[in-house]
Formats: sequence, C-alpha cells, structure tokens
Amino acid sequence: MILGVGGAVVDTATGAAVQGHPARALALAANALAERGLALEEGWIVLTGGMTDAVPLEPGRPVTAEFTHLGTLTVSCG
Repeated sequence: MILGVGGAVVDTATGAAVQGHPARALALAANALAERGLALEEGWIVLTGGMTDAVPLEPGRPVTAEFTHLGTLTVSCG
C-alpha cells in the first residue's frame, strides 16, 4: 500500500505489517476473545490493524491509499 498526502508519498507498507499477515491478526483477536468466553459474530466488521501510521486530514489536502489488488481510496475534507 502507498499512502499519500497532498500528492506526496508519506508511507508504504504491505499486509505483512499487520502481525505478519492480516489473517494472523484476526486469529489473535478471535483467540483473545475465546479466552474471555466470547466469539466473533457473523456480520461484525473487524479491523485487523493499521498498515501505516495514521495521518491527519487537513482541509484541501487529500489522503490517498493505493492498494495493489484493491484499488485506490482518496479521502478529503473541507
């Protein structure tokens, strides 16, 4: 993933940045819940972790995340 702010690249990462693989992060979450007698439920949205540091949204400066297989997402405010 390539993370850009205002057209400049500020960070890059791969899915491996999330506990080595996003599925591993999901398994860790499921196991931690099971230890507490809980479980993931159908329909829940689960965030497995950030691939990069968070960046602030600033008026007039779009933030873009470009993914190899998923496409590009651009968010802007103000």
